[in-house]
Amino acid sequence: MKGPSVPAIFHYACFNLALKSFLRDPGDGRMQPRIPASSLSWGLLLGAILRLNSALRLEWLARTADGKETGLGAGFGDDALAYFTERLDPEVIRHRAAATLKLAKRNKVFEETAFIGLAIDGTGAGRSTKGVCPLCHPVQDSQGKLTGQIHHFVMISVVGTGITLPFDVEPYKPGDSEYGAGKRLLKSSVSHLGPRFADYVVVDAKFATAPFLHVGARQELPICARLKLPTRRTGFGAGVHHRGWDHQYHPRRRRALRQN
Repeated sequence: MKGPSVPAIFHYACFNLALKSFLRDPGDGRMQPRIPASSLSWGLLLGAILRLNSALRLEWLARTADGKETGLGAGFGDDALAYFTERLDPEVIRHRAAATLKLAKRNKVFEETAFIGLAIDGTGAGRSTKGVCPLCHPVQDSQGKLTGQIHHFVMISVVGTGITLPFDVEPYKPGDSEYGAGKRLLKSSVSHLGPRFADYVVVDAKFATAPFLHVGARQELPICARLKLPTRRTGFGAGVHHRGWDHQYHPRRRRALRQN
């Protein structure tokens, strides 16, 4: 049995996932591009599928593989990828990611799931030895000595469907907070996905505050916060949810159960 080929993956991405228009126009902000944006955007997507997690490995693929077979054209270098990604419009990517998730829901990818959730949590990436942008956060050892820099983000994912699907991140600068970035990310994600895509939001204890619960209420989503504290009644961990869950969201829950 033959395995999937690169042209077959490209066809699947363009037509099954409806990414054809995005791959052709991914929000390129370069003023005088020499390498087509379609080649670079497809290279990034193909690298994610093949788990080539560095620009140098993508450069190796683009320069050594058959350009007609991979769809990468004449090839490109890691510096071209860096220049391209720095100038991409993130809103175009956010809209496309949300549209793909909504397409998956319409195609009944989540039909075995009674409730679709959104999970928000902090993460970090992009370590360097020195600060290179306003988003760099200093990293210190136990003695307070500066050892490097890192970028902090809040990430949101679709959960509760049998597969975890991260689809957006919100960076925050030094002086900002994971809490503030989480509130911004929840509001923007719901605006892209629509208020009826998900049924609840899962967060950890740092978001279990009245302002964040009110943000969820304005988005018509109950918040479920996991408290990482031992309790006498539950042993380890306790759930905290918004008080509007029972009277405000129970009808939606009944409809979801009837549909399944």
